[in-house]
Amino acid sequence: MLLIIIALLVVVDIVAAFWYLALRIESSGQSGDIFVRAETDVAAQADTVIDSSLPDAFVVSRDEAFFVSQEAAGTERGQLLSVKRVTRRWPRSINGCDSLVNIERELVRIAFSRSYGTVTEAVNFFLSEPQFNYGNGLAFTRVVQVPAAVPAKNRNVRHVLIYPYSTSFQLLVMEIDHYGYSGDGWSKRSAYVVYDRVRQRVLDRDKMLVPEQETALLAVLNKKIAHINQTQHLDLLSASQVPVEVCPKRTGMVFEFQEGDIAPSSKGVIDVLIDYPTLKPYLTDAFRNIVNSNDGYWEYKALRPDDAAPTE
Repeated sequence: MLLIIIALLVVVDIVAAFWYLALRIESSGQSGDIFVRAETDVAAQADTVIDSSLPDAFVVSRDEAFFVSQEAAGTERGQLLSVKRVTRRWPRSINGCDSLVNIERELVRIAFSRSYGTVTEAVNFFLSEPQFNYGNGLAFTRVVQVPAAVPAKNRNVRHVLIYPYSTSFQLLVMEIDHYGYSGDGWSKRSAYVVYDRVRQRVLDRDKMLVPEQETALLAVLNKKIAHINQTQHLDLLSASQVPVEVCPKRTGMVFEFQEGDIAPSSKGVIDVLIDYPTLKPYLTDAFRNIVNSNDGYWEYKALRPDDAAPTE
């Protein structure tokens, strides 16, 4: 009788484990394991993250300033107009924590090239000066609205957008876009801040990718670029270095090349996605564990310069 009871208990355990795994796969679309692993502590940590993960909250705002030159810029050019804008969907709490000094400092540093001060101080400083540096002694006056008399070719726009790109049980990725307009069209430069939602810390590139493997990783990137050229009939150049900006996604990591890096500036920013199995030798052990337990991935709607007004 005892042997029969033990056998029944084993069968129950097997069935329960099967249904637990089936529910995990059904809820996330896959088991969540990018790599084969045997660390039971990592699996337990993943369950803890899923059970305790709280939704993030953001505050949306837009600030702008207009500056017009007090006199014409030259015999062939009239007055100049400078427009400065900051649009942001700023984190108010992340995974239930509202003490966000670390991520605020990093966002301010990257968005405004300032290594100190709060976001309010950084925004006010950015909006306090016109962007134009045309000639010597040309003074600008701050005005309430855009003067209609200034033609488009004499306008200079600098727009900083800060917003969440993606979230998951483990990571929040914030995107920072710098848009510029100088009369000839728009230019764009992007950056990312990767934040560990569980440990409440910023992850720079060296915490995700092994620095000593950069040469080998560059070869992987160039192999993927060659594949893109062949399959999409593009004419991208080989990369001379691994780009600074990287963005972890659900199944891989995006390496973002800025305008002019591997293609003419008119082609804009170029994203190259490398899947995690290919990246496995180049990921740090800590980040590989994060990838293995990073379910719940989804992406936010991006902010754009032509948005009439930011909304949730």
